[in-house]
Amino acid sequence: TTIAVGDVTAVSFARNFQSLPVSLIGIAFSIAAFPALSAAAADGDRARFVSLVRVNAITIAALASAAAIGVFVLGGFAIRLFLGGGEFGEDDIERTTMVLTAFAIAIPFESLVYLLSRAIFATRHTLFQAIASVAGIGITMAATLLLVDTLDLLALPIGFAIGQAAKTAMLAAVLGWRLRVWPATSPRAGSSA
Repeated sequence: TTIAVGDVTAVSFARNFQSLPVSLIGIAFSIAAFPALSAAAADGDRARFVSLVRVNAITIAALASAAAIGVFVLGGFAIRLFLGGGEFGEDDIERTTMVLTAFAIAIPFESLVYLLSRAIFATRHTLFQAIASVAGIGITMAATLLLVDTLDLLALPIGFAIGQAAKTAMLAAVLGWRLRVWPATSPRAGSSA
């Protein structure tokens, strides 16, 4: 990279801290919801499917937003507690805290990505998740490159947050489209008519 010495470490450590609430909230809730989403889709029960997506999305968004605020407020304390000392000095703690604070913006978006992807998988479609992932990476890279001259190191987590927000929006749009064409694509919709 062309960034300063220690910046890669700061990004790596900050990303590790940021991914904890995503795993505990976004991934856990999405995995737990997937069997019910799949069953509702297989049964052609659009109302139940929409209700499951809505309840889980609201829960994930609320908890992940609270976690993002917690990371924003307490991230520096956690970094100091778990990483501070020895060769990881005050400058390293401050740099990593700054990066983690910016990464916190992505927590709600990244958490929702897991639910939206699984909801689309439940409708028996896999292509759009791959397209959204590739597009999200492209947007992350473009945003980071556009911001790096202005924000320096913070361009990485801010670019990541922009990419995750874009990916969330793309997946939400695809899921909305899948729900609009539900009768035509539902595996058992025709048998219940």
